[in-house]
Amino acid sequence: MRADPLTRRRTVLTVAVCVTATVLVMATASADTAEEIGRARALEADGRIDIAVEHLRAVLASESGGADAALLLELARLTDSADEALALADEALAITRDAQLRAGAHIMRGDYLYAAGQYGRAVAEYAAAAEHGSPAHPELRRAASLLAIGDIAGAIDIYDDVASLDDAAPDDNAGSRDAADVAAWASIGRGRARLAGGDAVEAALELEELADELAGSPTRAHALAAAADALVAHGDLAHARDLLLLVVGEFPNTFESTLAEDRVRTIDRHLAEREETATPTDAAPAGETD
Repeated sequence: MRADPLTRRRTVLTVAVCVTATVLVMATASADTAEEIGRARALEADGRIDIAVEHLRAVLASESGGADAALLLELARLTDSADEALALADEALAITRDAQLRAGAHIMRGDYLYAAGQYGRAVAEYAAAAEHGSPAHPELRRAASLLAIGDIAGAIDIYDDVASLDDAAPDDNAGSRDAADVAAWASIGRGRARLAGGDAVEAALELEELADELAGSPTRAHALAAAADALVAHGDLAHARDLLLLVVGEFPNTFESTLAEDRVRTIDRHLAEREETATPTDAAPAGETD
């Protein structure tokens, strides 16, 4: 039996738009290394992860594959041992000066540390990845880590900086879309940070406005869900329910809609309890006293 998913996989931090460390690995790998990684990923896609791991171990043990940072990081991604993954990432950092591979290793270490609840150490890893000019926007992960240790102001500062990237986006369509997507995730993070700081009203307003701006984008579902969280914290269950129903209606058969449906049922129970509590029962007849 393979290990718990928390141990086996790095936390994504809901930053679905970010280019992952594994993409950075493929982007900088040599042709031979890319071929071996491609074989491993084909095995992974076929559900044969253990065989993919064995394949990578064999390649690394061979003369041609030894001391290859890209292969080490790919094995780190697939192994079911968090300790081994961290050690492999360390080994990759020790043998490569390639900026993108180093960024990928730091992101991988950061994600494992975040999943283990070591948020302060994760902050340092994401900061190191950013120093290498990573296109994976480790700043979003760093902000989430800061939020997890209670540094709300620090997290908001980073979210503000990343959200401003949309203004400096290139004119080409792909670049504009990527920048807008990353900026949207940063805005969602900023709203959640405001909520964590106790400003539920401001967070709800900001997130609902963002959701309106994201009409037609898959990221809208996350903005609506975050706005619903803020509204629940503010006590406006009815409005939160309406936003969650928008997620259900606009994004059917998705993980987001399944979560929204579950939360609607929870809100319905709370609303029913609230109504029941507000309804007077066993009231004494008018004029009757003890």
